[in-house]
Amino acid sequence: HKMSNIRVSTIHRFLYRALSDYYMGFTTRRAEISKLGHMIEDLLSGKLEVLDEFRKLVKGWSFNPRVVIIDETSMVDETLLAVLFSMINPEILEHLILVGDERQLPPIGVGRPFVDLIFYLKQKGLETNFIHLESNLRFDPSTSLGMFSDLFSGKEQPSPIEIEEALNRKDESLERYYFGNAAELR
Repeated sequence: HKMSNIRVSTIHRFLYRALSDYYMGFTTRRAEISKLGHMIEDLLSGKLEVLDEFRKLVKGWSFNPRVVIIDETSMVDETLLAVLFSMINPEILEHLILVGDERQLPPIGVGRPFVDLIFYLKQKGLETNFIHLESNLRFDPSTSLGMFSDLFSGKEQPSPIEIEEALNRKDESLERYYFGNAAELR
């Protein structure tokens, strides 16, 4: 049977391990590989001044996937994408598939590229370039949890009254806990 050339990895593992895993045969260029690894560490820790030098150096080490799928893209910041995209040869890449939920919390780092991309596509009338999941497959939308999460799915912020009403529904899907002053809880 044919050997699969599909690689599954977190972005961080790919960035930190890809050069050493895939190019260790290049023993004469170990110093360059090591330097790239240190530059990745610097970039991901916020030292963005090395990005231009990194991009120039990494061109000789580009990876050539035809398809890249990034899951939970809403959690990926601009720096992480910049480093990843710098390592991928755009001449070979045929499909870039980003999967995520633009309503999730933004990335911890700089920017929110997934949300910005969706906004850009909508502004340019390019809605056919993305697919929006219409139905919730995680839980029944008629339950307390479903109604509570639906409050936050629109563009408008829910009112405190709407939130309280959703929280007051009694079923097994949602449990409420209150935290207050430790002396009051005794």
